[in-house]
Amino acid sequence: MSRAIRPALVFATVALSIPAREAAAQPAAEAPIVELSYSAVDAGCFSESEFRDAVRQRLAFDPFAPSGGAKPIAVTTRIVRSGSQLRASIVLTEPDRPSEAAQEIASGPEGCATLSVAAALATSMSIERTIARRGATEPSPPAAEAPGAETPTDESPLPEAESPPQPRRTVRPRTKVRETPRPRSRPIGVRTHAGPIFGLGILPGVAAGVSAGGTLELGFFRPGLEAAGWFPSEATSSRGGGARASLIVLSGTACAHHGRLFACGLATLGEFRAAGTDLLVSRSSGSMYAAVGGRAGIELPLVAPFSLGLQATAVVPLVERTLRIVDEVLWLAPPVGGELGMFWRVTIF
Repeated sequence: MSRAIRPALVFATVALSIPAREAAAQPAAEAPIVELSYSAVDAGCFSESEFRDAVRQRLAFDPFAPSGGAKPIAVTTRIVRSGSQLRASIVLTEPDRPSEAAQEIASGPEGCATLSVAAALATSMSIERTIARRGATEPSPPAAEAPGAETPTDESPLPEAESPPQPRRTVRPRTKVRETPRPRSRPIGVRTHAGPIFGLGILPGVAAGVSAGGTLELGFFRPGLEAAGWFPSEATSSRGGGARASLIVLSGTACAHHGRLFACGLATLGEFRAAGTDLLVSRSSGSMYAAVGGRAGIELPLVAPFSLGLQATAVVPLVERTLRIVDEVLWLAPPVGGELGMFWRVTIF
């Protein structure tokens, strides 16, 4: 090959190598330290942005910042409803480890905000332990080449002395204890209900009626008001004729709920009306009715926002109720009366 061709080949080789070096120097898009996948089915749970903020708040570093080229840690958090409970599952997968670290947290039906806080705390602790372990076992990444630095060519002079290798330093993330974020307060809920009732010892014989009311939902405590009307019930006299009685009441209730079960205390005021059924003795009269009692029942959720409930009530009258014609007592209220009821409930908000 002639001497004139050799310089041209050298120039072409250098020209082709320059774009390759510049393309290799362009940094790729950096992946985050942690790739988080979060979902929740309940309206009272954290949104994804709130959940990410809760995870960041406990850690001394931002886990969702770029990782500087390291493979990201995959964290999957799911909050699902299982029957009457809410369950949170946290699964952490490291890029270089085949196994997964999984946790599960359960809560009652009213605690989605609290469950979100607990899931965020468990997620941040899992990330912190994993980052600390990886920092202790993996070497530090090599220092990036300063921009604008030129690669020495063969014609560059050799350095006078070679600098000794620098010892590797292990950088551990600082652990800083932060206050756990408080769960968001749930808004006050309003619920209404209505249904038939049946009683023994409320009026003569087996009585029937209807009731309707509303309650405020303050966590597990639910105060409310309820109105009930009992259809007329008759008591007959051995001498012929008889009397008819009816009852209209308004009750204040204070209930505590645990899952699907509930228990209540109630105080009742109303009007007890009686009238004779015979044409000669048909005058009607009314008297005050007052009673206290207790109630227990179960509520079964249907298609939202509806539910079906069954309840049993014991009533202790504070005022004596009697049906009589002249000197004959047709019916005397017992010391304790019982009620059975079924209701349909609608959650307004």
